[in-house]
Amino acid sequence: MKILIIKKLQSNFLGKICTILTKPIAKRDFSDHQFADFFTGVIDEIDDDGIFTTHTLTGCKNFYRMSEVIGIIEEQVLNDEDPKHQKIITELKEKQGKKDDKDNDNDDTNKQKFIDIDDLSGLTGFDKEEET
Repeated sequence: MKILIIKKLQSNFLGKICTILTKPIAKRDFSDHQFADFFTGVIDEIDDDGIFTTHTLTGCKNFYRMSEVIGIIEEQVLNDEDPKHQKIITELKEKQGKKDDKDNDNDDTNKQKFIDIDDLSGLTGFDKEEET
């Protein structure tokens, strides 16, 4: 990649929250939340080798090889104290609530399943009290 392009990328995206688009991988199986976890973060560094990012909540680091990067999308950051953004936030919450209600109404396959570790360990035939 030309140094001029690298400099433009650095001047436009360093320190901003962005989504990195890469060559195809099995992204279709990701939920929106998983997609954001894997491909969205604060851009720490851009050079001809690739892009380093930091996850906005966990602080985990990611690296994307420049040869695999197709695009960079700057994300809009909403401030709940800005009146213009409050309306957008409210609309997004309402849409998410409707989506959650719709998902929960009819389809049990979308509900997250939790595993009880004690029940699971009971399947092994190992009794915890025998251990002591």
